Amino acid sequence: MTNLNEKILLLDAPEIPDARPNFPGSQVNLLPLSALGSPLKVLIPEWYSSPSDPGVPVLLRLLLNGNRVADYPFTTPIDPALFPFEAHIPEAHLVQEGVYEVSYILDIGGNEDMAASTPITVDLTAPNFGNPGEPPQFPPEIDSEGITPQYLAAHNDEVLVTIAIYMQQRACDSIEFHFGSLAAEPVIIETVHDATSRTVIKLSGAIIREIGSGTMFAFYRLRDRAGNLGQQSSFKQVKVDLS
Repeated sequence: MTNLNEKILLLDAPEIPDARPNFPGSQVNLLPLSALGSPLKVLIPEWYSSPSDPGVPVLLRLLLNGNRVADYPFTTPIDPALFPFEAHIPEAHLVQEGVYEVSYILDIGGNEDMAASTPITVDLTAPNFGNPGEPPQFPPEIDSEGITPQYLAAHNDEVLVTIAIYMQQRACDSIEFHFGSLAAEPVIIETVHDATSRTVIKLSGAIIREIGSGTMFAFYRLRDRAGNLGQQSSFKQVKVDLS
């Protein structure tokens, strides 16, 4: 028996080509910051419910959370080359964080068909709620004696630096690790593996030797998949003696 209160979705859901790929545990259809500075592209699949008679008015009504954000009028016959049809959500509608539902209604001569919806996520907050992270953690021998040729020779010509778990940690966040001066560019960009593990960065002897001896500052910045970049973490001073 058919439930008369159940709405039948006749039209395919829209597609959001600029959304980041989804994976288990990810934010659904996450929008990069670069997609939020202009109208968001929405692709509408071809529909097959238009009448063959010429001159019939067809109105595509683009919806965001059930509210109309744009109208696109057509008149039959509709050229199949128009599909997928490119509609746009004005950027003013996506200035707040959250999960939105994108859908559309097709009005054909006064009869309306509803489409399935596609969720999108707007994230405007850097990892760790934008707060500075804890300082990077070095092995105890480095804390007490610094980085030396002897240490590198005994440890596969690398130093393992640990980044503690932080708030809002998500798989595929990036850790931009800096080593040298406080103005140094990142020497390593490491991808976060999951939401519950510390991240280990392998600081190679080659990088250390290129920077040279002295007192170095080690710190990092966190960046998420949307592109939000956090503040500089607390720094760690590390002595390097390559003589």
